[in-house]
Amino acid sequence: MKKVALLFSFFFLVIAAFWTLKPIRTSSVIKAFGSDYYPLFKTGAVLFIPVVIMLHSVLMCYFSRESLVKLFTTVFLVASWVFWAFYEYAPGPVVKIGFYFFVDIYITVMVTVFWTYLNDVYSSGEARKFYGVIGAGGLVGGIIGSLVVATMSESLGNHIILVVTVFLVPIFFIIHRLKGIAGSQEADTRRETAVCGHEGKTPIAVMFEGGTTILASKYLICILAIVGVYEVISTWVDYLFFATLSDSIESRDAMSAYTGKVFTVAMFVALFVQVFVTTLVHRRWGVFYGLLFLPMTLLLGSAAFFFMPILMVIALTIAGEAAFGYSINQASKEILYVPLGTIAKYKSKAVIDMFVLRGGKAVGGIVLIAYTLWLSHHGFTSRFLMGLSVACVFLWLVAVRHIGRTFAEKERMEQARL
Repeated sequence: MKKVALLFSFFFLVIAAFWTLKPIRTSSVIKAFGSDYYPLFKTGAVLFIPVVIMLHSVLMCYFSRESLVKLFTTVFLVASWVFWAFYEYAPGPVVKIGFYFFVDIYITVMVTVFWTYLNDVYSSGEARKFYGVIGAGGLVGGIIGSLVVATMSESLGNHIILVVTVFLVPIFFIIHRLKGIAGSQEADTRRETAVCGHEGKTPIAVMFEGGTTILASKYLICILAIVGVYEVISTWVDYLFFATLSDSIESRDAMSAYTGKVFTVAMFVALFVQVFVTTLVHRRWGVFYGLLFLPMTLLLGSAAFFFMPILMVIALTIAGEAAFGYSINQASKEILYVPLGTIAKYKSKAVIDMFVLRGGKAVGGIVLIAYTLWLSHHGFTSRFLMGLSVACVFLWLVAVRHIGRTFAEKERMEQARL
């Protein structure tokens, strides 16, 4: 249980830092450039991800897992101080753009590193027992980060960026303690062999190998589909929430405070689901049913906003997305990788969690660009986006159906190997 407690704390700190930064990131660019240009930021983020994947591949060949986490944590910690200084003394539009992408890269890298570690040190059976508890750490982090923003954003202003220091510094201590726990060194050896292969492969080759592994597996393609489709829909819901909110509230700090309150409620609901529902569903009914909560929530929310396009409806939809997306859906999705081989866990997962995830946001952003700059001026309303969302959810459910049938077989094969 010591390892579970440390991993719980690790995830808590990573997510708390993100939710402290996310509202000011989004509110800053919307107030500086307008909600019509917000999709450009969603789309532009994908341009950085191939570089991040290659950098991640290189570093994994030369650093142990613990050293890699410490390196990334140091970089993000220093960068947060640099951005605070710019916000405080030279708050130009370039700074707001850079800060937006910085927060995006932070959550992409840190969450990928965390779950990759977790998926390699637990079996499927152990994952069903512990992922609910460990994942709850991220939900508590979301609650604390949202509370910080909701209660301190208007009083602290730009200084709220410095609060992430409180969350990032303890990660160094946690990683140091995890290094001494049995299984860590073995996992690092498997990681080095799988990612670098000691075969003289270049980082670019490693990245493309992850992609070819995905294309050769219908199971991984379906995981790719549920991640990509979710990010497309999430981008539309996110845009409609902040666009509706911007029309209703004037100041940036008031927007950040309202956002913090919405997500604080969402995180409390997510925590309840994670503690009392996730493990129960996984043990009694299986991962398939755990994967149904989020798409059904977005299906109902999209349909409701189609008929009632008001702030309360879209706020409830995005809150429901956060509640299930950060609890049972994330835990269920991560368990899907556990019975796979090391190549799929390290290479394919990195491609899906970094490139496909941001690629889905980019696709959603491209649709939003077409909507905001052209379609909205030719009679198309927000109902158009919600109609597309409903259609996409049905594709999502098809992928979940196939995964549900295949996962049980892979889990039996994993048990046979152990």
